[in-house]
Amino acid sequence: MSKGLESLPAFFNRMAERIEKRAAEKVSVTGLAIIQKIVPATPVDTGRARSNWIASKNEPVAKIRDEIDGGGSISIREGVAVSASIRGGDKMFITNSLPYIESLNSGSSKQAPAGFVETAVDAGKAAARKVSLIK
Repeated sequence: MSKGLESLPAFFNRMAERIEKRAAEKVSVTGLAIIQKIVPATPVDTGRARSNWIASKNEPVAKIRDEIDGGGSISIREGVAVSASIRGGDKMFITNSLPYIESLNSGSSKQAPAGFVETAVDAGKAAARKVSLIK
């Protein structure tokens, strides 16, 4: 076997590792952009809706947080931490299990336009497009 062919498996292994690392970065950047957009865009009455954006790794969390943080700093801080912990093959979830979150997203509050969730997802997609899998 020629010397060039002998190095082919090592080349493919390096490429696979690089792509896996970049894919994890893409997940991390996407999730971070969404959490940073969705929390402040959520309308505030009591602050409960902002407090219940919960970021998690590999499985969605279907809990309702009792702690109320109208500014959303807890949700954002946790989202940043989850985003930073993403590694190859990980998924990032951002959930809000309050029964009225869909109504808020549909425009039931005068404080935020309908579709603020979709706007945050669009921001995540835009951030993801900036991360190339091959660098």
